[in-house]
Amino acid sequence: MIMCGITMSAQHHERGRDLLQHTYLPYLMPFGIIPVLIPNVLPDPAAYADALGIEALILTGGGDVDPAHYHQPLNGSDNISPARDATELRLLARAVERGCPVLGICRGMQVINVFFGGGLVQDIPTQIGRAVNHDNAEHAVRIVDPDLARLLAAGRLTVNSFHHQGVTAATLAPPLDVFALCDDDGMIEGIRHPAHPILGVQWHPERSSPSAEADRRLIEAVLHRRLWPPHAAE
Repeated sequence: MIMCGITMSAQHHERGRDLLQHTYLPYLMPFGIIPVLIPNVLPDPAAYADALGIEALILTGGGDVDPAHYHQPLNGSDNISPARDATELRLLARAVERGCPVLGICRGMQVINVFFGGGLVQDIPTQIGRAVNHDNAEHAVRIVDPDLARLLAAGRLTVNSFHHQGVTAATLAPPLDVFALCDDDGMIEGIRHPAHPILGVQWHPERSSPSAEADRRLIEAVLHRRLWPPHAAE
């Protein structure tokens, strides 16, 4: 079993609240994780993770990352939570320091890209166009990394899509590699770090997914570090 920290969405409310959609835990627990929900009000989320012995991290979907973190003015971002941004960025730093596996889902992939020095397209329809519907739809992606194509036994996938922000070649963090791409509009759909066991997907494996078998292989590979050689980050 793996002690796995799972981040939560922050919801605006007169007293504030954190939440996690019920789709996550029933989907993730069969992978052998013991889920530890991480609230967004902790003074030191890294110390909390250390105290509980968290060995892996899953960054879940939700609202937008504050564009101030990638040095852009507000231009289409909404549902921003400074507390959530601070919590997830600190947890990512801890994961890098300790070599913990990290899976980023939708917003989680975007947080990974921002953490490593990249940016985001703040609103795909107005800034990239509508060649592909990324909001509550399904579309094709191409697996451009040969290692991932072998792992997934597929060169192309159809994935679900529930986002209005994303990563392009122009906003990709320099340390990260692309493994999945939407050819029709150039949006990057999957990233991974070449040295740290960190990977993000722009789709939602925990929801009804046309890529369910590939998702299962991918998540197992992340949690068990199968895509990275031992001590690669040292």
